[in-house]
Amino acid sequence: MKRNILVALSMTAAMVAGTAHAAKGGVADMIDYWGAGASMVGISGQDSGYAIEGMVGKKMDKVMENFRVEGVVNYTVVPPKWTFNTYTFSGFSLVPMTIDYKTSVLQLGGFGVYEYPVNKEISVRGKAGLAYQSMSAELACSATCPGTTSYNPGSQVTVAFGVGALYALDKAKSVMVEWVKYDTVTYIAAGVKFSM
Repeated sequence: MKRNILVALSMTAAMVAGTAHAAKGGVADMIDYWGAGASMVGISGQDSGYAIEGMVGKKMDKVMENFRVEGVVNYTVVPPKWTFNTYTFSGFSLVPMTIDYKTSVLQLGGFGVYEYPVNKEISVRGKAGLAYQSMSAELACSATCPGTTSYNPGSQVTVAFGVGALYALDKAKSVMVEWVKYDTVTYIAAGVKFSM
């Protein structure tokens, strides 16, 4: 758990540090905004978990007004969990057994985003793209079965899409909420977006 939190914080810090470096270096024109936030993670059939998120983006108004491209990283810090109560045999007795199944998820995504300003403060957005998704799972049983087992559901590239809204606090900062769907994983996120 501590290792997962450190990995997630490191990835988000690296993204933010890279953005700050870009602002001082020769690629400042490649990034127009960056952001960070937290989200509630849902996986089909499991209880919710929590993740942290970082993003960078570029306005593409020359291609199409209000169009952006974004890079996003998500990592679970509290994995979604599925608990199953059942029975098993111990000798000639039928005894209760609890199985906990926890799933950690790392996602790296690239999105096309359309962000429409409703008024000076509020904007709505829709996005779609592709994401690399890596999942790892841990299966833990109660004392009547053999301990903890690691399981790797695997990695895949998946289509992702979402909708959201922003509220501008000033010219440089906005509060953002989003709902995003990656295959069997759903995020409800809140964070802050900073313009460069």
